[in-house]
Amino acid sequence: MVYVSFLKVLDDETLMISDNFFLKTAANLEANPKMAVVCYDSETNKSFQIKGSIEVYKEGEVFDDMLKWIHEVNEKLPAKAAVIMKITEIYEAAGGPGAGEKIA
Repeated sequence: MVYVSFLKVLDDETLMISDNFFLKTAANLEANPKMAVVCYDSETNKSFQIKGSIEVYKEGEVFDDMLKWIHEVNEKLPAKAAVIMKITEIYEAAGGPGAGEKIA
C-alpha cells in the first residue's frame, strides 16, 4: 500500500496514476500487474475501493501526457512512469450497512 498524490480519471473505465516515488510498489506492479486504490469523494462524503489491471509506461505518448500533467503542478517531481489502470471492479469503502458491497 502506498499513498498516491496524483490520480486522474481518464474515462469511465480508466485511471492514470503518476509514479513519482514508487520503489517497492514499482517492483510489485512489475511482478503482478493488478492494483487497488481507495478514493474519497469530499463532495459526496463517500469512499470507494477501485480494482483493476495496469500497464506501466516509461516513454511514449501516454508517458508524455502524464509528464506534462505532473510538471504543470510541480516541475521538481520526478514523474518516473505513468500507470494506467483499467477498472474491473468498484466497491463501497465507507463504513455502514453497505460497506464492502460491489457497486460495479
